[in-house]
Amino acid sequence: MLWNRRRGFYRAGEEAALNRYVIDALSVPDRVEEGHEAVYRYRRMEERLVHITAPVLAVCAPRDHYSLPALEEFAAALGRETAVLSGGHVPAPEQLPGEFADVVNRRFFADVLPGRDGPLGTPGGAGAVGPLGVDTALVEGR
Repeated sequence: MLWNRRRGFYRAGEEAALNRYVIDALSVPDRVEEGHEAVYRYRRMEERLVHITAPVLAVCAPRDHYSLPALEEFAAALGRETAVLSGGHVPAPEQLPGEFADVVNRRFFADVLPGRDGPLGTPGGAGAVGPLGVDTALVEGR
């Protein structure tokens, strides 16, 4: 059932990636749909986007017909950046893991984040950086 519900997100020839998703999902069977359900229950999410103060990068694939049409609107609501990968569709992180990682790592570790004097540096060493302060109000409000 889970495999069939997710099948539409994968194209012919991507069954191995879908199988990996199902295997991962089965490791938390009681919470497999938790993320989607939280978003669905949180119907007024658009109104809360303005409260996100942490650095955000919206990454999408050019053939992701679920997310791509709303990418610019999402970014405008947040006042944040976007990146469109060179290929892929819904499971782009699985299809283009190197490019996806490069885009995310460049934005959060090589580029200078708001309120910082320089880049954070190599991923894996951020623990020594200390508090960034860019999302403090959001985190404290939870």
